[in-house]
Amino acid sequence: MKTLLFLLCFVSYTLAFAQYNINWVEAPLNEIPIKYKKEHFNLKGPIKTYQFYRTYNFDKEGYLIYGVFGSNFEFTYNQNHKLISTSSWLGDAFKPLYPLVLDAKGRIIEKKVFNNSEIYTYDANGNWTGTVDQYGNRIVNSFIYNYDTKNRVIKAEYYDYQFKVAWEETYTYAKDGDFVVVTKTNTNFKDASKNYRDVVYYKNGYWYGWVKNDNVKYDRYGNIINGVDKDGKVNMMSTYKYDYYGDVGVTDTFERDIKQKTTATKDPNCTEGNCINGYGVYEFDNGTYVGFFVNGKREGYGSYVWDSGSKFVGDWKNGIIEGYGIVNFSNGSWQKGVFKNAKLQGLGTEYFKDTNTAQYGIFENGKLITKYNYFKNTQNTDKGCLIGDCTNGYGQYIYDNGSKYIGFYKDGYMLQGTWYASNGFIYDGQFGEGNKYNGYGSYTKVNGEGYFGCFINGQRNGKGVLFNKNTNSIKKGEWIDDVLINEY
Repeated sequence: MKTLLFLLCFVSYTLAFAQYNINWVEAPLNEIPIKYKKEHFNLKGPIKTYQFYRTYNFDKEGYLIYGVFGSNFEFTYNQNHKLISTSSWLGDAFKPLYPLVLDAKGRIIEKKVFNNSEIYTYDANGNWTGTVDQYGNRIVNSFIYNYDTKNRVIKAEYYDYQFKVAWEETYTYAKDGDFVVVTKTNTNFKDASKNYRDVVYYKNGYWYGWVKNDNVKYDRYGNIINGVDKDGKVNMMSTYKYDYYGDVGVTDTFERDIKQKTTATKDPNCTEGNCINGYGVYEFDNGTYVGFFVNGKREGYGSYVWDSGSKFVGDWKNGIIEGYGIVNFSNGSWQKGVFKNAKLQGLGTEYFKDTNTAQYGIFENGKLITKYNYFKNTQNTDKGCLIGDCTNGYGQYIYDNGSKYIGFYKDGYMLQGTWYASNGFIYDGQFGEGNKYNGYGSYTKVNGEGYFGCFINGQRNGKGVLFNKNTNSIKKGEWIDDVLINEY
């Protein structure tokens, strides 16, 4: 199934004017997919730190920077406070980057999770209606929301791991003075004994329990200090703590209690860079590795040159060759394709120097199990599919402008191979929908520029290395949409 194309619109705007459809007073149950501003948490004033089970830290403009709740989480913005990415990790573990795509109103519409995506959908009034994957399928263990004409959520359906709605909760609203009274009716489609109906009081967007009361207290900015239980009595376990910019003892800087492990006792075999969590050069017993590391292991793009003269360039995982790459043996033979445990697994090509022959197809544990033909076609032409199968197989296609592609096809689209553009540009790697670079790959240009690393929708995304052999420059680190956001 092909990935749906989602066009990224780059609009010049200031997020200070961007907002979700939030109305805490009249619609306290409305949800948004990812909260990143103080308004999303119903917070007011020059808040720096907010603690209620979790710890949230905001900058002076009210944007969430980082926090802790079991795991650590962090948000990254550009200089105009446009949200770029989020991260979530445990302790000193690897901190992944999840690129975020926003629309012109500042709403998050896509979260990229490695090679997958979560797509957040909205109705015509800007209310969040649910989450689908990049294929348009509903995300399991997620909610589907429906709203009334006043933009209040009136139904939430829970979509479970069995790909069906397991239960739903409906809401009706009434007013009682300053209170919004919400009647919640829960219907469980698997177990009727779990059905229930509650009447809940809300005021200022906060939960007041099942009875009308005046026991919830607020601070000078209007932020809640204590919560109540279902009977409206003060709940001593439900307390809130805030730090505000400008208060005595509150600094303008953050003292971070979450840190990514970046250094350790210097390993003499690490001859350059950061061989723990970064990019470095490491001398092994039988060769040299140059590339990315995570927790001291080879991870992501890297090259390894054995003392014998053989060389691998490509993807690594947990210290092992795994993913797309090419290995050139010292005897002149080579293998290219997808590897697992350092053996071809999936689509691949193998060339034998001694016989000057090659084989193409699907490999399993290093052995060819499905062979693709690569014979010259009989049509009398110098354009089009000249060799092999350019629909579902391995072929060579020549375009009218002289560009050429050699590699694997699926349903007539490029899947994995090498693209030779007529202007001298060369890309080798994996492709996605619309023949865009997607996955691991590398390119070179006639001006000397080259890149090795990860791509999403034709752009540099993830870890990679950009270099120019003519200017002798190199940039390595983490990329989002062709922009280097974390340089190593």
